[in-house]
Amino acid sequence: VLVRPSPHDLPTTVDKVKDALAAANMRLIRATSVEEHFVEKGYADAVVHEEVEPVAPGKVRVRFIASKGPKFQLKELRFIGNNAFTKGQLEKVMATRVDTWLTARKFVKKEFDEDLNRLNLYYQANGYFDAKVRLKGLSTDFENGRVEATIEIHEGERYRISEVRFEGNQAVSSEELLGVIRLKPGDYFSATQIRDDYEAILRYYTTGGRGYAFVKVRPQDEPGKEPLTRSIVYSIEEGKQTYVRRIETSGNYKTRKKVIVREMRIEPGDLYDSDKIRQSRRRLMDLQYFETGPPPHADITIEPKPAPPPETGAVEGAGYADLIVNVEETTTGSLTAGAGFNTDSNLVGRIAIEQRNFDISNLPDFSRYGIGALNPSRMFVGGGQRLRLVAEPGTERNYYYIDFEEPWFFDYPISFSVSLYLYERSFDHYSVERLGGTVGFTRRWTREFRTSLKYRAEEVTVGDIDANSPIEAAREE
Repeated sequence: VLVRPSPHDLPTTVDKVKDALAAANMRLIRATSVEEHFVEKGYADAVVHEEVEPVAPGKVRVRFIASKGPKFQLKELRFIGNNAFTKGQLEKVMATRVDTWLTARKFVKKEFDEDLNRLNLYYQANGYFDAKVRLKGLSTDFENGRVEATIEIHEGERYRISEVRFEGNQAVSSEELLGVIRLKPGDYFSATQIRDDYEAILRYYTTGGRGYAFVKVRPQDEPGKEPLTRSIVYSIEEGKQTYVRRIETSGNYKTRKKVIVREMRIEPGDLYDSDKIRQSRRRLMDLQYFETGPPPHADITIEPKPAPPPETGAVEGAGYADLIVNVEETTTGSLTAGAGFNTDSNLVGRIAIEQRNFDISNLPDFSRYGIGALNPSRMFVGGGQRLRLVAEPGTERNYYYIDFEEPWFFDYPISFSVSLYLYERSFDHYSVERLGGTVGFTRRWTREFRTSLKYRAEEVTVGDIDANSPIEAAREE
């Protein structure tokens, strides 16, 4: 039926059609998601559809009807024609694993098909360009959920490297670059090693005082002049030697810029050096102020961005870049509280406050934020200092502790720390009180090596001695 609405009703009709299509699409997405869930659990033949039933004005009941089917497990896997690699080596390439009586591994046909692709790429990456991997047989026992698979491999001949050449390189000679890479003429072709050599060339250009921050390297292989050989060509765009103009930060809404910049192993005016960039990133990770993790999780990145030369002191003919340090703040403060009872100290409470990114000068700014200035992310945070407060009051034992550390004392790589503590303990016939503190300096020389000097003073008081106290307590008083 074709309905032709009037122009007046057209917007309403279009909206209704859009809503209906969106609702239908959402139902399809929901059913597909449930179906994928079953497939991931090993039910390869799962089928799911959805029913929507109105139950009240503006309310519906959604019912998913699922037919899971049998759950499959791969019980036997055979390879035919594999001479270059053992069965164990090929199984490591695959995501699908053979199930044993100690495991409960699922068999997913879609994943198994991708494994065939992985095996094909594995052979080609190791020089077997003519290799063909195919599924020869797949037997399924629907009653027991048992699967047996046979994979047939035609390996073909393995190719060698006939030539390695470099194009576009001017600042660095081909002889130098040939000494950097490991895959040489006469070696067997290896895509993995080509990737490693590509990274080695990039690192060579960006370290050792060469400073080519924006160098581009494009490796490609092509048929060699002789049978069963391949030629490797590295096309290189060197660009200019690049100096660091400025260091900028991004994402640090709590942490001061200087806290980040002082950890950098490279400074404005230096030639770009990727090794120093990596060292800087490790030092920023050591702070534990920022989120870290492999992609797609948040991570610390330090990227060069092309920039104009400075107004004074620019090196003629050189390029310049700003280093952009991108971070994502993480939680650096903690508050813990608790209580306990034991036969030695009876009832003991505990409350501890710690801020690893403390700033003693960052006072609450009520004129700017109002009552929001008391937000923990807006006061006493961001200076890179460390503060720890511990209170453990009890019926027979009390312990109070405060510790403060400034890791860059007057902006030098020397940390200054000071701590104070009070310990009180009541025994049956006497009591002990310890009041003390420490002052220390630590010089950090490298990431792994540092030297420290600390002074500690403590006053011990023994008191509340009665007639039944041990003779040692009376002596110590």
